[in-house]
Amino acid sequence: MSEFRFHLTEARLWALSFPREAEELCIPLALRESSNPDNRDLAIYVVGIVAGKGNFQAEQVLLDLAGSESECVASAATSALLQEDPNGRHRQLYRKRARHADLLALDILGDWVDEDSKQVLQEIVGRDAGIERDWAGNSLSRILWLEAPNWANRITSILVARGGTALQDRDFDWALRVSGCAKTEGQSPVFWRAC
Repeated sequence: MSEFRFHLTEARLWALSFPREAEELCIPLALRESSNPDNRDLAIYVVGIVAGKGNFQAEQVLLDLAGSESECVASAATSALLQEDPNGRHRQLYRKRARHADLLALDILGDWVDEDSKQVLQEIVGRDAGIERDWAGNSLSRILWLEAPNWANRITSILVARGGTALQDRDFDWALRVSGCAKTEGQSPVFWRAC
C-alpha cells in the first residue's frame, strides 16, 4: 500500500527508464544532510534502484549512508541495498545493522545459509528480549529450514499457503525472496523470481 501512497512505483519506473538522470538528481539529494527527510528517503530509494542496475557509484553511496549516525538514513540506505542484493553481497553490513536492532536487517539474515549470520542471530536471541529476539529467532529458523534437505518443500508450502498472520506474511515474503536465488550446487534454480 505504501508503494502507491508514496509514489514508489512511479519513482522506480522513472529510475529504470532514465538511470543517468536519476543518478544525477538523486545521489546529491541523498547525500545532502539538509534535505527534506521525505525527499531524502525517496532519493535513497531511487539510488537503490540505480545501484541494482550495476551502478557502482550509487552502490557506494548507499554503503556510505548505511553507516550514517542518523538511524533513519542508515535504515533507509540498508533497505535500499537489501532490495537489490538477492545474493547477500553486503551481509557484513546487514549483520552490523542487525546488532543495532534494525528489524529489516534481522529479517534478511535468514535468507542465506551463512555461519556468521547464524552466530549474530544466536547472540541476539540469547541476549535481547522483545521484538528483536523474536525477529532474530525467526531468521535463525529460516536458516535451519534452508539447511534441511527438504528446503524446497518448505518454501513451496509457504508459497502455496499464502496469507494469514503477520508472521506468515513475513514468511511468505521470505519465501519469495529466497525462491528467486535458491540454487543447489551445480544445478539451475529450483524456483524463478516471483516478484
